[in-house]
Amino acid sequence: MTSYAIVVNVSGGSARRSDKKIEPDRVAKGEYDITFPEDVSSWLWQASLGAADDDPQIAGYISTELGDMSSENIVKVRTFDYLGVPDNRPFHLLVSDI
Repeated sequence: MTSYAIVVNVSGGSARRSDKKIEPDRVAKGEYDITFPEDVSSWLWQASLGAADDDPQIAGYISTELGDMSSENIVKVRTFDYLGVPDNRPFHLLVSDI
């Protein structure tokens, strides 16, 4: 089984990652594109809000989806405050070939 893990900070940078080929990018407030070195469209994605280095743990929500049909190596992560408004939050993402 293959898996990739990344911890993304509020600014959209990587606090830690299991492979240097994983590229995080904050594209809008509360919206991040995580690019992987291979097609992960059929893999299991597990995302959770969580502290990254000095970023505090803050309540909120998180969602994931495939970047789009032509970007099978991108997982789009969206983070929200506790009211459901898009907001920058640190998070952890694990992607595993099941």
